Amino acid sequence: GVPKFGRRIVHIASLAKGLDACTNPCCKKPLIMADATKEVRDGLGSTLLISCRSCSNVNEVDTDARVSGVGPGPHPFSVNILLSEMLRNESAAEFKLFMDVSDIPISLETLEEMKKGLGARASGDPRRNGLPDP
Repeated sequence: GVPKFGRRIVHIASLAKGLDACTNPCCKKPLIMADATKEVRDGLGSTLLISCRSCSNVNEVDTDARVSGVGPGPHPFSVNILLSEMLRNESAAEFKLFMDVSDIPISLETLEEMKKGLGARASGDPRRNGLPDP
């Protein structure tokens, strides 16, 4: 199941949108977070797998908005792009220490990968790159 400990950074509007309705077109009932069966972490964002109580459909619910047009592959979570922006001025090890003290688990490898990915996108204010307001 989903761990019920530790801290997460969650974009409330994105989570609420995902919980609003089952993705099964014949159902569309609201989802209940307590029915989450798995959490797939990606940096500071997560995708929760939530089983619908009405139809048993397994829904993928993101805890943050995803940003399109940022390099190849799956669309990254906006919180990960914001983290990458912050890493421009911090070392990954220093930032990992901050995350550890905040009880937000993230690996040094993930931070280094995020830092490497900075060269693939334009610099500037992340909100001008389609990110939601924090």
